[in-house]
Amino acid sequence: MNVSPVQSKFATNLLLIAFALVLIGVFIWQGISAGGAPDPTQPNTSKTSAVFDIGVLVFREGLECILVLTAITANNPVAA
Repeated sequence: MNVSPVQSKFATNLLLIAFALVLIGVFIWQGISAGGAPDPTQPNTSKTSAVFDIGVLVFREGLECILVLTAITANNPVAA
């Protein structure tokens, strides 16, 4: 079965949009359920919940780092 480039691009875009929506949903769910940024060091937190919270926090910090580095490099004019 041959897949045209248009179908392949559409499927890729659809997967990226679905992934982004799931990610946004996780961020919103964590913000609502934890009342802001979750604290995995709270007492009576299950290991699974703590690992999930830590993973999302690390991912969010990575996105923030990319955003800051992009802003720094975009705002740094090169001498002509």
